[in-house]
Amino acid sequence: SVHNTGGSLKVNGAVIEFNECDSLVLILSAGTDYVLDDSKKFKSGEDPLNHVNDWISKASQKSYDDLRSQHLNDFHGWLNRVDLDLGQSSDQQKGMPTIKRKVEAVNKFDPDFEETFFQFGRYLMISSSRQILPGNLQGLWNDNNSPAWHADYHMDINIEMNNWPAEITNLAECHMPLFNLIRSQLNSWRKCTRKSDVLLTPLGKHSSKGVAVAGQHNIYGGMGTKMDWDKTNTAWYAQHFWEHYAFGMDKTFLKDIAYPFLKEVSEFWDEQLKTVTKGTKEQIGKLVVPNGWSSEHGPHEDGCSYNQE
Repeated sequence: SVHNTGGSLKVNGAVIEFNECDSLVLILSAGTDYVLDDSKKFKSGEDPLNHVNDWISKASQKSYDDLRSQHLNDFHGWLNRVDLDLGQSSDQQKGMPTIKRKVEAVNKFDPDFEETFFQFGRYLMISSSRQILPGNLQGLWNDNNSPAWHADYHMDINIEMNNWPAEITNLAECHMPLFNLIRSQLNSWRKCTRKSDVLLTPLGKHSSKGVAVAGQHNIYGGMGTKMDWDKTNTAWYAQHFWEHYAFGMDKTFLKDIAYPFLKEVSEFWDEQLKTVTKGTKEQIGKLVVPNGWSSEHGPHEDGCSYNQE
């Protein structure tokens, strides 16, 4: 929807032409038929256009000032939960263009600039992880229609890092989309775990319980083909479930959401962990992740630090 003040406005095919306008407001909306339900193959069956048109119609009834005020009030409610004060920057630092200020901050501490970056990180989480899905690899508002790695979910620390600020910067609600996504993918992950030939137990058998996932996954039950890469991914995810409970102490969340996942991950590792039989006195008898690997480490081996940590 396009609204102009002064001048003229007309539609010419796929082109919107405006001339001598004092102001121009463009109202954009988008929607999909995606739903967090694997039984429906992640499709609601509804036409998203109806919702999109409704959102645009409602927004078009408000002035630019009203829309901006609504946006600011919404974001301030989240951003103002945390105040970080690292000191005062100099007037010279405050007067620098942002690009130069970023360069100069490497050599000279710029407190206000550091505070801004801290809040910018929170702003990104607020912007991309409040509705159905959590922020992905490149974020909801990246500038590319074909982003690197398909903007999926990489669990060799990328998605974990995206969500680390949630609890410690008072954005716990922004953590929930991650949990909801994980739970919606579990049926597919379980099937892959059971039939994977690279996740055999120390007894040489296929996993009979628990759940694992490859280093990359999407929102449709799909994942990367190499499940022996980053095999501790669901354990990392389990840490996020626990952190959310530890900060909020919500026993309903623990009972209905966190505990079932923690239990299933634990059951997987109950079958997988291997007892060390050779090595130093301190090493013998310990349980380790078998045949582990990381891109930084290289070869596969038992008890790889990347997995043990």
